[in-house]
Amino acid sequence: MKLKLQFTFIVLAFLVSQLPLNGQIALNNVSQFEKFKSGTTYVIIKDTNNIQAQKFMSIYRNFWYFNQIKFIPLKDVSNYKSENCMFISINSMTISSKNKKNTNIFLTFWAFDTKTVNSKSTNIDFVKQVQLGRIDLYTDFVTLDSPSKISTYKYSGNNHFRNWGLGYLKNYLQEFQRLISLKNNVALTKSKHNELQLSFLKNKILFVPEYLFTKFDHKTGSEEDFVDEIWLFENYAGKYKVLSSKELNNKILTDKHPFYYLQYVKSGSNKFVYIVNSHTGEIVYHKQSNRSYNLEQKDIDRITEKIHQ
Repeated sequence: MKLKLQFTFIVLAFLVSQLPLNGQIALNNVSQFEKFKSGTTYVIIKDTNNIQAQKFMSIYRNFWYFNQIKFIPLKDVSNYKSENCMFISINSMTISSKNKKNTNIFLTFWAFDTKTVNSKSTNIDFVKQVQLGRIDLYTDFVTLDSPSKISTYKYSGNNHFRNWGLGYLKNYLQEFQRLISLKNNVALTKSKHNELQLSFLKNKILFVPEYLFTKFDHKTGSEEDFVDEIWLFENYAGKYKVLSSKELNNKILTDKHPFYYLQYVKSGSNKFVYIVNSHTGEIVYHKQSNRSYNLEQKDIDRITEKIHQ
């Protein structure tokens, strides 16, 4: 097995074997978060002057309340070696085995280890730093096949990141910080659901981003076909509405009343299906499957069962 690490301007790559690899949101080393409260979180962004990047920076400022937050380019990271500082960056990891390649791309939360903090060297071994958590991102095959391309993307992802946007980021930050407050390491590898909140969907609309219908051929990498919407929701017992990601991100940021939306993430050979509360960011339903590359009718049927149990 070969592990390929990408290191570019906005992409750091880490050996994250100590993090659970099957969770859309995972937390590790949670006992260390207490010392970061008095410190600063640095978000690594290639070009902080870019208009789109500044919109994301605004979301970080408004919805990251755990500690102080600032923004820096990757080249300046070594200037911020401190025991009470943590970092957020977009990372990739590729594992090759025989003729197969498995790539994961994620938003990573990390910190310097004690040895690096005490070292006077500006050379940093990023593989050895402390992993605190990650949020898996669902990208198109073009990016998965050549993750180094991310170094050419703006922070918005240039439409290559499907579950990424201003509204999605707001909810990611809210949920990540909620999980920190629980003070337990978290790996969303098993099914979970909030019965009370799911019951609201008996009468509420479930909003669905249109990217969920993208059909991936794992043999060729083609994403030209689409999953049939009527077939997918044939047995869904409630109301649903399809929105573009742009519309859904805007709705998350502007709606005064909470609503629920469906998300699907293909990360490597794993599939995550989950439902999110738009106001709190809480994941109220989650189901993870191995070696599954597309949303299927049975995924929606499981949701219907949980809503009406």
